[in-house]
Amino acid sequence: MKIGDMFRSIPEKLSVMSPKKLILLAFVLSVIVAGIIYVILTGFLSPKPTPVTETKQYVNVVVAAVDIPERTRINKDMVKTVRVPAEIAPQSAIRSADDAVGKTAYTKIMKEDVLTTQKISGGEAGFTGMIPSDTRAITIPLNDITGVAGFAKPGDYVDIYLVSEKAYKNAIYGKLVVQNVLLLAINKSSDTGSATVTNTESKGDPVENQGKKPQAAQQNAGTMTMATIAVTPADVLKIAAAEKEGTLYIALRPDRPEESYAYVPDYFQYMASGKEEQANQQQQAPRAAAPAQQPIPYYSAPAPAGEGSPSVSIAPEPSNNVEVIRGNSVSRVNVR
Repeated sequence: MKIGDMFRSIPEKLSVMSPKKLILLAFVLSVIVAGIIYVILTGFLSPKPTPVTETKQYVNVVVAAVDIPERTRINKDMVKTVRVPAEIAPQSAIRSADDAVGKTAYTKIMKEDVLTTQKISGGEAGFTGMIPSDTRAITIPLNDITGVAGFAKPGDYVDIYLVSEKAYKNAIYGKLVVQNVLLLAINKSSDTGSATVTNTESKGDPVENQGKKPQAAQQNAGTMTMATIAVTPADVLKIAAAEKEGTLYIALRPDRPEESYAYVPDYFQYMASGKEEQANQQQQAPRAAAPAQQPIPYYSAPAPAGEGSPSVSIAPEPSNNVEVIRGNSVSRVNVR
């Protein structure tokens, strides 16, 4: 059956239908048409959703174009400027290449690493670029005990103490020399990640004498280390004089101390042998001051002339004179 014949047969079928069926058919068709119209109108009138685009903020940062060794002066060929999302850029990142050129790298900077203010300085190339502008570098000797067993690394801050047995007789004297001192290097290493410890044993000693130091000295000294610190010009002579007076100890400060400076009084500790020696001297002092008691001298009186009687020893009458001995001189004092 063709579609044209189907449409031509519709009026015949409608003519034979009852009024109730016609009304029901008309209702169904109206609902269908209303639904189609509603869908069409809704599609045209409702606004189309716009695609959401994320707007990221980008900033310029300076990165290393090549590997930059530590203590190297940075030139324009070593750095480049790139754009990165603002949320991943370090807060202390260098934003312009002009701010990095001419500065010195504190530590080794790898290629494509972002340059920050903590990694570069404004000094010249070399170790002098790591010294703060208001300080001077000075080296002090340390060992495993006085140097916090090697836990102090370049970049840490320390306090320096002096312990001496020369300041007072038979006593140990200690005091705080300086506080909050920047540790620049250990021996010849200024790498903040590690500190190289070298043995400074004299190479000029004979072979049979090397390594034969007294056992007590080895336990007290340990491996010798040289620490280079940054102090104010006024403290250079203070530390140099203290190093000649006694032994310098460093105390490692925490990462975030509660206070920058703390009052530390001087310390005295009398040695046990010194007390015994002092007591013995006090006991011997009165004995040495008292003069030894001299016996009363006797003399013999000659016999009278013409008589052959023997001589008689006569003791002198007691007097009020007292013999006083002062060093090598002897004198008599009349006591009434």
